[in-house]
Amino acid sequence: MCLKLRFILEKIIFVSLILCNAGLDCYEICQNSKYFFAKTETPHYGVCIVSFIIHGILVCFSIVAIFGVLTEQLLILQVFLGLIIVYCFTKMVVWIVCGNYLDKLDPNFDHSYTHMTMALALLNLFFSTRLCMRIDESTRQ
Repeated sequence: MCLKLRFILEKIIFVSLILCNAGLDCYEICQNSKYFFAKTETPHYGVCIVSFIIHGILVCFSIVAIFGVLTEQLLILQVFLGLIIVYCFTKMVVWIVCGNYLDKLDPNFDHSYTHMTMALALLNLFFSTRLCMRIDESTRQ
């Protein structure tokens, strides 16, 4: 369980992407909750609940993924890959729903953070897959 010093650049990129994604997710939660708690009959009630749940799960597991990256625990990284794939699919659904319906119902709802978190999640997915493959390849040798 010690800190492994291989693949330093990939680990730095991965950890910085996780921290940026977690920070932006927390900010999006705050933005959504501002509109969510301002009115009781918000038209995007369901979207906010889904966003709270998926952002909370991702932020909590991102801390575990940082530990998995630093100690090169392959199972933790594989579970994080599955979680980020599910996160990307739910963000795409939220993006489609926000883009098609919520602007017409509530013009105050800003979903530009949905676009940014989706882009960061895709970058995170790419670099985590790359790092996971490199760690797996190095452990087989």
